[in-house]
Amino acid sequence: MTKTISLQVPITKGERTITEISLCEPKAKHLLSLDEVNGEIASVFALTAALSGESEALLQELSIIDFETIKQELDSLLTVEDDLLGKSK
Repeated sequence: MTKTISLQVPITKGERTITEISLCEPKAKHLLSLDEVNGEIASVFALTAALSGESEALLQELSIIDFETIKQELDSLLTVEDDLLGKSK
């Protein structure tokens, strides 16, 4: 399962313009990226980088609107995983 999020504000880095971010299905290995960071915002960048293959430096250029959209999608993905494991928030 891959979730593609269209960016409302594209990111241009050099000659590359990113108009969407694709997040792969989270696996346990992706959660390891969270062990190395402190704070909710840093966690969003770390997990998004792990799931998308994009660098955290690039992701830090996201607009606030796109950042919030991705954060909500991550929350949804992790909530679904929790629900499947019988854990709820």
